[in-house]
Amino acid sequence: MEQLLARMGRTLPAVPLTVAEVMDGAITLVVGDYLAERECLAEGRAAWQRATVQALLDRRPLDIDRAERDLGLTLGHHHTGIVLWRPGGATGPRLNRVAAQFADRLPGITLLTVTAEGDRLWAWLSRALRPGVREREALASVRPALPGTRAVIGPSAPGTDGFRRTHLQALDTARVVEAAPTPDDVTDWHTVSLPATVSADLKRVRWYIQEALGPLAKDDPTGAEHRATFSAIWKPARV
Repeated sequence: MEQLLARMGRTLPAVPLTVAEVMDGAITLVVGDYLAERECLAEGRAAWQRATVQALLDRRPLDIDRAERDLGLTLGHHHTGIVLWRPGGATGPRLNRVAAQFADRLPGITLLTVTAEGDRLWAWLSRALRPGVREREALASVRPALPGTRAVIGPSAPGTDGFRRTHLQALDTARVVEAAPTPDDVTDWHTVSLPATVSADLKRVRWYIQEALGPLAKDDPTGAEHRATFSAIWKPARV
């Protein structure tokens, strides 16, 4: 209390004060300290989350349980990566509101957002079930509440590798959109998958094949059986 009164003495006029005035001054200082501390904690948590996300993207060793607590999601779930930006710039909190619009389209979703360089926002929508076709369409139909915002959506994928993969494919999609702008505010990877894939590396090509062909692309006995069956069905009949 003595420290608080000493601080008040540096900011209040040197005239007799009523009890109410003293209390008002004390409350103002306490609230200011609380807000400053809360902002500091929030900045620290955001920095820790960015570091954890970057470690996942870089495939560095991590304590998965600790990472899940820090990020507030289950890494074994299905993840849908989204990258948002606004030409001309927009602050993270404003883009966060747009990210929440996407989260509202999928029931049971956990939303993670991380502010990236260049005033971009990285987002992940995570849940146990992979989004269906209609749910993907619902995501693509979002109209950002912040005019001028662009958003790209990566294909959904499971696990820690899926967390990384959907984000990288969203970044691929962003490169295509920036190279050849479209009037659409939201672009799904599936609509530009080929140029997004060939503009990247061989691993992206394999991802594209897996996404397009599904079980036919698997390098295992089941995949071989599927391919043999497909070939037999579509083999031209000899006369």
